[in-house]
Formats: sequence, C-alpha cells, structure tokens
Amino acid sequence: MAEGDMGDISELLNAWPFDPGSTQVRLIEAADGRPLLQVRVPLGVLQLEMSGRPDGRPSVLDAIGAGPDELAPEVCAAVRDEIHLRHQRAAALLAIDRFDEAERDVGWNLHAIDMLWRHGAESLDRRLAARLRPSVLTMRARTEVARAVRSGRLSIALEAVAHALADIRVDAEAGHIDLDADAEHEVRTLEALREALVPKLPASQRVELEDRLRAAIANENFELAAILRDELRLLG
Repeated sequence: MAEGDMGDISELLNAWPFDPGSTQVRLIEAADGRPLLQVRVPLGVLQLEMSGRPDGRPSVLDAIGAGPDELAPEVCAAVRDEIHLRHQRAAALLAIDRFDEAERDVGWNLHAIDMLWRHGAESLDRRLAARLRPSVLTMRARTEVARAVRSGRLSIALEAVAHALADIRVDAEAGHIDLDADAEHEVRTLEALREALVPKLPASQRVELEDRLRAAIANENFELAAILRDELRLLG
C-alpha cells in the first residue's frame, strides 16, 4: 500500500448504509476544526469543503481575474468542472436547509456561466455554458422555494418558480438553448413544483398573486405574467 493510502473503507461505509430513497448528507468537523460536508453515494462518500471550491483546490475564476478578454477552451472546461462541483454542493446544502450557502454556490455558478457566455473563445464554449443555465436556475428556484415555504410565504415560493420558468423561456427565445434538448427536465421539475404549491395557497395569498400579475403586465414582463396567469388558473 502506498504511503497515505486509506486502505479498506468498508467499516466506514457499513456504519452509514446507502439509502437510495433519500438524499444522505451530514456535516462533520475536520481535525483542524473546519466544517466539512459529506454526501453518501452508491459507491462511497463524497467529502466537500463548505466554502471555496468544493474539492479544496483554488477556484478557477479567482485565478482568471474579473475581466478576461477571452477564455481559452481549456479554461472554459475547467470553469464548467467547477460549476458542476458547486452545483452538487448546492444540492447537498439544500438537503440540510443551509439556504444561504446553497444560494452562494448558485450565485457563483450564474456568474461563472455569464463569464463563459461573454468571454468564451469558441461558440461551443458559449453553447455549453448556456446549456448549464436551466439546471442552475432550477436550483436557485428550489432553494428560494424551500426558504419561503419554511417561513409560510407560499406566494414568494410561487414567484421564484415563475421567475425561473420565465428566465428559461427567455433563453430559449433568444436562441441560447433548446427547450426540448437542454431544459425539458428542468421545466417539468419547475412545473411539478408549481402544481404542488398552488393548491396550498390561502385566499389572502391568491390576492397577492393577482397583484403580482397586474404588476408584471404593467411592467410588460409578459413571460412572467403568462406564468402567473397559469398559476391562478390552477387555483380554479
């Protein structure tokens, strides 16, 4: 066995059996006292840093700086890898109601996607960046919904879903993504989330939803208005 190898981790895995029916996440403390996030997966345990890049390496965008003229394909690939890591951590944080940290990772990812779109050297880099946006927008909506539901603000939860659906459709209309190929699963997820929330909406919050619809129309935000109108129809 090479120096530093852990060896057989069966005992560790047996002490935390994998449950395919749930998201298994726990917080632990490292030897130096810093918090770590662990996620049980079918073949083992993922361990993620709670801040910075999840694998503990330097963040790609920190090394790039704020205003690159052009990002080479290999840099774009590295940024996409970090987006996937942070997306995975955001999902784990959401599972344990760590909303602020989950929103931090979502915000980083949206900024990184925007950087790739504006500064990617090749059209493929920009296309691949755009295809990441629907899943990140859905994660942002899920986090906002969970926070709002926890505090009883169902109308805010519905608005978060509506904004995500509107943003995805704007991207599709701009030609950045294909709804069927790039965002079909995310749209279905958001619509299912909306349908689960709408019947729980009390009468007072229905009035609030109607007010938001009128405001969206007044601001000529017709994408959002159409989605809010659909939500009101679901109420009957």
